[in-house]
Amino acid sequence: MKLIMLCALVAVATPAIAQDAAAPEAKSDKKICRMVAQTGSILLRKKYCLTREEWAKLSAATSDRANRAMDQRTLGPNDSFNKE
Repeated sequence: MKLIMLCALVAVATPAIAQDAAAPEAKSDKKICRMVAQTGSILLRKKYCLTREEWAKLSAATSDRANRAMDQRTLGPNDSFNKE
């Protein structure tokens, strides 16, 4: 009798354990939506929906582009490095 109860308990608990294991995977696929201002307009905004991983990649790419732009900028005549 105890063996039957144990088997029944395992049979009932197994799908619950499988669902708990799949839950974090489904959570990472969840889309996060943000309103992003359109270039050249104060009022226009567009809604973008991406996963957490996609937002992280976009943020890293944007930071990288900004850093490269700052590294490549040329110094003007009023910058302190050009004064003699």
